[in-house]
Amino acid sequence: MGAHDRRQYQGCALGHWRCASRDGSAGFRPDYQYWIGALAVVPTAAVYCASKFAVRAISDGLRQESPTIRVTCVNPGVVESDLASTITHPQTRAAMDVYRSVALKPADIARAVRQVIEAPESVDTTEITIRPTASAN
Repeated sequence: MGAHDRRQYQGCALGHWRCASRDGSAGFRPDYQYWIGALAVVPTAAVYCASKFAVRAISDGLRQESPTIRVTCVNPGVVESDLASTITHPQTRAAMDVYRSVALKPADIARAVRQVIEAPESVDTTEITIRPTASAN
């Protein structure tokens, strides 16, 4: 694993773990956690996808550890972000440009997360998948 892969994994998977502070000191509500996840593995993105699968495992573990913490894994489809600008592999970059042609806006994801957070305290939405209507994935 190269330095770039290590940084990516640390940011995506270990960053989520660090944010799961039980006392809420990381800025999250102590009774609610939500994470961004992934549901598939794609060529040239194995480390990124692995980090997102780790987030699912961490989320499920946290959910099982406490009857008072609600944990939701948010699995977005393609969303506008700066991530694509960091891709250096030419074929992957070209494929990402096509893939992002139907991207959701960050506000679309925020609205869905807000709906989950505002659910009654007796409701724990374990996972949601949000994709653009025009997306084939």
